Amino acid sequence: MAVSRLQIESLYTLCYMLQSPANVRLFLKNGWKKKYIRFLLHREEHANLRRFDEFYTKMGFELIGKLQGVSFVTEEERRTIEYDQLGS
Repeated sequence: MAVSRLQIESLYTLCYMLQSPANVRLFLKNGWKKKYIRFLLHREEHANLRRFDEFYTKMGFELIGKLQGVSFVTEEERRTIEYDQLGS
């Protein structure tokens, strides 16, 4: 059942994206949002561990920023997500 459900969901996603170019942008934005929320939560969780400092302040933030541009996410949307998740 799980395999058939995955195949049906994949087919639905493909049809949804082929229906309109705007849907592709929505799909990309949603995927980026999920990744960014996970990044923010992990960053807060590892805030006091020095071994993660370089990743969360430099490498990870640069990578998520590059992905943001490709995913058509604006700075305002990014700040809104930060505010919703972190309250700051």
